[in-house]
Amino acid sequence: MILEVYRNNAWVDFSGLATSLRWRLESRSLESLEAEILDYVNVGERVRLRRGSTILFEGVVYEVSRRHQRGDIPRCSFTAHSDLILYERHVVFREYPTGTTAGAIIRDLASLEQGVDVAEVSEGPALTSNWSIENVEALKVMQDIAKATNHWLRMRPGKKLVYKPKTTSSPSASIDMGKILSAEYSEDRWRLRNRVVYVGAGGEVLADVYTGLGDLPLVVHDPFLTDSSEAMRRAQTRLDMASEYGRSLRLQMHQQIFSNLGLDLGDTVTVNLPSLGIDNEDLYILEIRYETDALLYEVVLGGRLELLEDVLDEKFGGDPAARFGKQMSVAEAAGNAIALSQSIAKRFTTQLIPQLFLTMYVPPIPYASGQNITYNDAGEIVLASGFTSGWFTLEFMPSSENVEPKILRFDRDVGGGNVTVNLKLGDGSTIKNNITSPYNFPYIPQRKTLAEKDASKWSISGGTLSDSSISVISRYSLRSTGTTAMTLTYPATGSLAWNLSQCRYFNIYVFPTANATITVRALTNTANYYSAQITTSAGKFQKYVKKLSDFVATGTPSWSNINQLQVILPSGTYYIDFDHVFTAITFEKLVVEVNMSRPNASSTSPKFKRATLFWSEVTQP
Repeated sequence: MILEVYRNNAWVDFSGLATSLRWRLESRSLESLEAEILDYVNVGERVRLRRGSTILFEGVVYEVSRRHQRGDIPRCSFTAHSDLILYERHVVFREYPTGTTAGAIIRDLASLEQGVDVAEVSEGPALTSNWSIENVEALKVMQDIAKATNHWLRMRPGKKLVYKPKTTSSPSASIDMGKILSAEYSEDRWRLRNRVVYVGAGGEVLADVYTGLGDLPLVVHDPFLTDSSEAMRRAQTRLDMASEYGRSLRLQMHQQIFSNLGLDLGDTVTVNLPSLGIDNEDLYILEIRYETDALLYEVVLGGRLELLEDVLDEKFGGDPAARFGKQMSVAEAAGNAIALSQSIAKRFTTQLIPQLFLTMYVPPIPYASGQNITYNDAGEIVLASGFTSGWFTLEFMPSSENVEPKILRFDRDVGGGNVTVNLKLGDGSTIKNNITSPYNFPYIPQRKTLAEKDASKWSISGGTLSDSSISVISRYSLRSTGTTAMTLTYPATGSLAWNLSQCRYFNIYVFPTANATITVRALTNTANYYSAQITTSAGKFQKYVKKLSDFVATGTPSWSNINQLQVILPSGTYYIDFDHVFTAITFEKLVVEVNMSRPNASSTSPKFKRATLFWSEVTQP
């Protein structure tokens, strides 16, 4: 190994003056070279490390420490980083429109330094919204993009910038005990994840990705996220990142063997170490370290155990997958914090921050009842031998009245036949037949509508209607007051075109100042509507639930075509709030009925592999 310093327009050999040298190449930090020499270097000088004619490292001296003890030779310790560190001195202001790829942004920022080769910069994902960058170091932007998109970011010698996906590729080498000096394998399932779920604004599940059984979920809540495609990108990134956690294989290899293998950061190798329980597994290289004192390389493959800095980085820096694209500003964060504190101080409002819960059925799937079915070797449900049809049921029961089902996902393989899935309630009534995965339970409309400063969208006869901060679901409710009977109609203009054919319940929150019986109507048009009466109690907000089967039809209305909603109130003052107005289920058993068939007994049986039901927390007054 030859250490050189660029001085007086030439590379000067300092190898004979070096007492120690360590070259470190890692996936999560800048490439570095640490050395101690019996001479001196200055901050900003260029250094490089080469083996023969092959340049392994080239960069800039970043830190220097000099010391001299009496009776000893002056010594200088320094740390150099690759030329990527040069972007730390550039503070940028940029505007990138929707559709700009991560690679295009990397190339644009790379142009801040002259002579940078960007041939190895891949495109990566594209922005789903405009991104404004103000007063941020270019290096931080580039590192955030790499982390958020799960890509390698590195500056090779010769100013060759690399931005490529962290994915396994065809193995470039194989490693066994004959090629290493020592091996240490560690595994910690604490951070191992094979499923990532993103919950966005209003508690909506925007993305759910998994590998294998998907039985080790990570749930990420982002109350400002509404774009499902962006949520899917983040979820896939977090799932890919999870492969770097939970297991770590640390190898020590002699310098000559490592050089002969020609390994580099990000390369995939086949590892066969049966004594450690690793049998011909393909793992990729995450770290490389070289120590001149021992003339050996230390290589880390396959993942790493979570370090404290990783924990702190996410705790204080937020979701790492959200660092590519528009982020919530400090002003927005402060505004939301102020709004939350104000709502608590008013003591009238419960601020709803939905939490997500999962019920999972994985092999062997514990079905409630069934006929002509059995388990295969993987624990999946299949048709029993000799049968051409069969069925089974899965039952889900909410843990409390404070949760509601949101999304049902299931995996099936029709094989040589067919699989149909029907959704029912515990009383045998059908919500919907022949559903597909994912099935989103109908909640109409979405949370925080109809009453969230929406008084202007209603019309009223016989009184006045205004927005009020006395509420139970969100931050506002409707305040209706009048000396005669009042009729509230939503929307004041236009039509809803709601299809409520899968809904079974009507929900409303009412706070009357006196006991009263109110009437609610669901209108197809003014001559054809459903109506029901609700008796309310004075003095507090209370949730009232009415079965749609109890509504009385006038004319020929249709639940599949509801265009207006009316609330008819006696004289007085009322506060009205809404969560989901029309729902398919309340606190009751949910049954998933699975029917399997095949044309003849010799055909390949269908398989049912798994089912997951996502529950969301709801507000109770």
